[in-house]
Amino acid sequence: MPRSPSVRTALALLPSLWLAGCSGSTSSDDETDTKGQVDTSCLPVALGGPDQSYVFGSLVSLDGSGSTDCDSDDSTELAYAWSLVAAPVNSAASSNDLTVADDPAKVNFQPDVPGTYVAQLVVTDERGVESPADLVVLTISSGNTAPIADCGGNKTAAVGERVSLDGSASSDADGTVAEYAWALASVPSCSGLGPASVYDGSQVIASVIPDCPGTFVVGLAVSDSISWSDADYCTVTVATDNAGPVANAGESGTLSPCAPAAFELNGFGSYDPEGAPLTYTWSLLSAPPGSSATDADFNDASLPNPTFSWDVVGTYSFQLQVSDGTHTSAPDVVTYTFQEEGDNRAPFANAGVAQSVTFNADCTTQSYAWNCEECPVQDVELDGSASSDADGDNLDYEWSEATREVTFSSRTSAITTAYLPAQAATVDVTATRTWTIDLAVRDCADVSTTNVVVTYNCYGERTY
Repeated sequence: MPRSPSVRTALALLPSLWLAGCSGSTSSDDETDTKGQVDTSCLPVALGGPDQSYVFGSLVSLDGSGSTDCDSDDSTELAYAWSLVAAPVNSAASSNDLTVADDPAKVNFQPDVPGTYVAQLVVTDERGVESPADLVVLTISSGNTAPIADCGGNKTAAVGERVSLDGSASSDADGTVAEYAWALASVPSCSGLGPASVYDGSQVIASVIPDCPGTFVVGLAVSDSISWSDADYCTVTVATDNAGPVANAGESGTLSPCAPAAFELNGFGSYDPEGAPLTYTWSLLSAPPGSSATDADFNDASLPNPTFSWDVVGTYSFQLQVSDGTHTSAPDVVTYTFQEEGDNRAPFANAGVAQSVTFNADCTTQSYAWNCEECPVQDVELDGSASSDADGDNLDYEWSEATREVTFSSRTSAITTAYLPAQAATVDVTATRTWTIDLAVRDCADVSTTNVVVTYNCYGERTY
C-alpha cells in the first residue's frame, strides 16, 4: 500500500549529518583518551518531549527538562539549544521564533501557518560536551471544519418561469455560513445563459429564469469565512420531450489502511428516466496535501465503476456526470477518506463451537479373549466464517494444531475439514482424545487468534 514517509523518518538523519560536519565540542583532559578524542561513553542525553498536536493559533510549549547528564543528576547544569529544523513550505518561521520561557529548558513557539514543524534540542553539559540531537514533531491543524453546501433539491419549471433557489439548509459544524456563491454549472445548447446568470447569486435565496427547454445545472458553494465547501449541484428541468439523466456516484465512506492501492468507484446507481443508455465521466475534485493524484490515475474515467490509484492517506473527492446523448446530468460528488496505518482495527477471530464425535468399534471374543476393531480416522467440519473485521477488510485464515496429529483439507480456508487420527479400541471402554485447534485470522496489518476444542470418543462395543 502506498504510504508517504513520516517527517520524523525523513529528517532523522539531518542532525547526525550536521553534527558530523562540526568541529566537535571541547572537553577537559579527563574526558579524552590518549589520542585527544572525546570520551563518547559519557554523553548527555537531550529529551525534547513527545511529538505534539495543536490547533492553529495555539501557543506551542516545548520542554526539554527531562534531559539528563550521564555523570550528574542535576539537569540545571545543562545548557539547552533549541532550533527549528523543518517547517511547512509556506511558513516563514525560523529558530528565531523560539522564545525562552520561565525555565532555560523550555521554549515557546507561535506557528504562523498550519502544517508540520520539527523542533530540535541539543544539550551541553558543564564540560562542554554536546548530546545527540532529539527531534519533536509538531502537527498544527487548521482547527476548522469546512461548511457543507445544500442547494435545496432539484426543480422543474417552464421556459421563462423564475425558479427560486434555496441554500438555507447549508450548514457549518463550527458556527454559521457566512457567504453563498451560486452559479450555473451547465445549460442546454439552446440557452444563452452563462455561469453568472443567477439573480442574487451571493444570497442564501437566489433565482434563475431558464430561457429554453432542457436541463440547467445550478451549483452552490458556501463559506464560513475560513474555508469554502465543495459545491452542491441541483438541476432545473424545463419542459422537454426528454428528461435529463441522474448521476449517482455512490456512498461516501472511510476506507481502512488495508484498502487496495487501486480502489473501485461505483456509479451504477445512475439512471435515465427514459431508460436511455448512459455515458459516464468521472473526475478528481480534490486530494489530500502531498498527493500527486490527477484524473490520469483513473484506469478508465468513462466506466461506471473505474478504479482509482491513490498515493497518500487523507480525503479524496470525486465527481460523476452522466449523459443520455442529449442531456448531461448534474454532477454528483462522493468522498473517500483513507486512514493512517495506525487507525487499522484488528479482525475478530471465531473458530466456531467445540465439537465431539463418537465411534463404536466392534469387539468380538475368541478363546475368552476380546479383539476390537480400530476406531478409524474421523472428519470434523470447522467453520471460521463468523470471523469479522470492523473495517470490512478481506481476511486470510490459517488453521493449525500443535501436535500435528490432526490434518486439514485446507489450512487457509474459512471452512475446512479436520481429520482426527485413528485410535485403538478396548472392549467396554470409552477412550477419549482431545485436540485444541488454533485459528489465526489476518487483515493487512493485524492478526487475531482463537481456538476450538474437538473430542474423539472411541468405544469398544461387544458383539456376540
